Amino acid sequence: MKYRIYLMIFIGIFFLQACQTLQMLPDQKDIVKNFQPVSISKSKPYPTKDQLNSNLRTIVIGKIDTEDMGNIPKAFIKNSTDLNAVLKVQIEKYLREVGAKIFDVNDRKREELVNAAKRNEMLTPYTRSGKKEYIDYVIIPKVASLDSSVEYTERRSLVEIISGKESGSPKCVHEAKISGTLRVYNGTSRQMEESIYFTASAYDTKEIQKNRTCRKNKSVVKKLITRAGEKAINRNKTKLKNVISPIAFIQQMKMNKESNRYVVRINCGKRNKIRKNLNVNISEYKRPQIIGDRLGTGKVTNWIEHDYSWVLLENSEGLPQKIKDGSIAQIEYKQTIFESIKDIILNLFH
Repeated sequence: MKYRIYLMIFIGIFFLQACQTLQMLPDQKDIVKNFQPVSISKSKPYPTKDQLNSNLRTIVIGKIDTEDMGNIPKAFIKNSTDLNAVLKVQIEKYLREVGAKIFDVNDRKREELVNAAKRNEMLTPYTRSGKKEYIDYVIIPKVASLDSSVEYTERRSLVEIISGKESGSPKCVHEAKISGTLRVYNGTSRQMEESIYFTASAYDTKEIQKNRTCRKNKSVVKKLITRAGEKAINRNKTKLKNVISPIAFIQQMKMNKESNRYVVRINCGKRNKIRKNLNVNISEYKRPQIIGDRLGTGKVTNWIEHDYSWVLLENSEGLPQKIKDGSIAQIEYKQTIFESIKDIILNLFH
């Protein structure tokens, strides 16, 4: 039954994304040939030169928060090095996929920044090589529960089901479960902006002689805990990407008079790992690090360069008149069909 559900989900994802790709989005040739420039006024205030030149977010990743760990075993708190490393690597991996800059500092400075974020203090600029660097976000993992178990079973595994075996072989199955949150603190607004809940399980199966006693193996459990942590971050990669999604700015507008369609150019492109058909949320610009009222939405077109791209405005009646040179455009990331298939396979095979 479980596998039928996964199959139905896969089919649904496939058709949904297939339908999305059928949408007619203008390409470079179409925009150059059929869209004419439209004059738009400048935002007041206007984004700074530094903001226009770089929309990459700067992130600090803290170690696992060991305060108020509740029923978490003390041995885990003392020996959480492996899990810390795995979580940091996974978080960095997905943040770099959207062009984020990982602020790499020594442990003492990292601890200072983490503690300041937890106290809801504004993070002061960090001077390095004579240049000020601003911290946009501090991400702190928090483990809420951690469980492990081992059991004897003769249930058929997925491999045994696929191979057509009518009964399963005797085996010991280790399981480790982890749950917690990724707490994302905004370095400017002095508050926790998002708390992303995560949970995952990992398994290890070893065939044994029939009716043999299964005993918990500490080294196996340790490996499963880190594997579960890796899966937990992977499951929440899209949420994580959207929390720290780069802030881009609208700089030009064009209109196709025949179709009454509008496109805008934003300073966000391939370096931010954006792709066609992604949603874009358009808002007013207030001041550095502050997003104003939402104006509308758009979709990334087929014209994407290294540091800029063109966005088709959706439901554009009245929206073009609200947009200014300097209005904010924020990308909304989503999984590709291939990423969805990969996640389904990972869940099937633990």
